[in-house]
Amino acid sequence: MRVVFFFDGMTPESQRDIWIQRRQDKVNNIIKIFENLDNNSVVEPIHLKGMLPSLVAATASFVARYVCGCDVHISVSDCDMEMAHFAWKEHCFAILSQDTDFVIVQGTHHFLTVRELNLEKMTRLAYSREGLLKFLGLEPQQLFLLASLLGNNIVPVSKLTDFHNRLKQAHEGCELLHVVVNYIKKWNFSPSCDDEGLRAIAKDVFDDDSMARDLANSIQNYLSPSKEVQEGTTVANTKVSERKPVSTLKCPVCCTRHLPSFRLGKSV
Repeated sequence: MRVVFFFDGMTPESQRDIWIQRRQDKVNNIIKIFENLDNNSVVEPIHLKGMLPSLVAATASFVARYVCGCDVHISVSDCDMEMAHFAWKEHCFAILSQDTDFVIVQGTHHFLTVRELNLEKMTRLAYSREGLLKFLGLEPQQLFLLASLLGNNIVPVSKLTDFHNRLKQAHEGCELLHVVVNYIKKWNFSPSCDDEGLRAIAKDVFDDDSMARDLANSIQNYLSPSKEVQEGTTVANTKVSERKPVSTLKCPVCCTRHLPSFRLGKSV
């Protein structure tokens, strides 16, 4: 058993515009914090905004490798997908992260949240992909489409704003997640999301059927970690869809469970 760390390397070209926007958002948040300090206003704790000081990741990679003796990987493409593929290939116990994409992507047995990890009590919050599917009433492949229509590194939220506003206006008072789920169910899009279906989605969502390529890339990005998918078999026949739920959950989506200390190893 061992702990393996993954750190972002070069940002893929297809994600650079979003990366730049996120860096700008971070700068704007920092400016707002200093403005609040100047005005003696309430300042939200930085950790709640998910912001880390500059160069923390670069320094942490050296600490993890040379001080703690852990395996360290620097990504050369999409870091999340490299983590998921590694977890799948190495049969890892869990991915410990704060990125909810790991609830969707096929890669590991457990997804544990960093924010809810309690090292004193050795408890953590675990999300169940199967529980999420049951709660939303979607097929596994439709979950990839849902993630794409909510916005991610390939299909930015900025391109979905009009679509989201249209749905929220038609279903006033409903949360965005539920209206997008109902949108997928209403149109009865095929879980396989073939070219024709994706063009129809792109035309209706973006009023631009050329966006079908971005949707296809987004969906494929979630599929890529699975060895069976890479070899050409369908997702429905992979081991992921055959796995039993991680546990019987109080909530269909997440639960808090005790985490044995000796099983922390081989996390990603």
